[in-house]
Amino acid sequence: MCYNLQTSIVSFIFAMTSGIVAIYLKQYILGILILCYGQMQLSEVLIWKGINDNNSYLNRLGTAYGKYLLPAHNLAIGLGIYLHTKDILPLFFIINVFTSTINGASIAVDQHQNEPIASL
Repeated sequence: MCYNLQTSIVSFIFAMTSGIVAIYLKQYILGILILCYGQMQLSEVLIWKGINDNNSYLNRLGTAYGKYLLPAHNLAIGLGIYLHTKDILPLFFIINVFTSTINGASIAVDQHQNEPIASL
């Protein structure tokens, strides 16, 4: 995690550039993973902007984006494997893991939906 808004923006740009270069070099698994992982910096940009501007909506938006993006890293690896090997089975397996994780996270959030963020 970056320690302020500016470093999160720089890290996001660096990650997106690195991911695109990796895909251009036909390193699909690594490139797609970097693109997905780099999106966490965008989540942090929203969180830091929310903190700096005392905007709880941006803070919650960045938190929600990051929460659903974390299990998407597995999906990115599965997509990269598929693009590299054209084998669909790992992608189906990872999609199953992804949807199970999202469903579990949604259930956990639903149980705490009326609690303030600080208590979660």
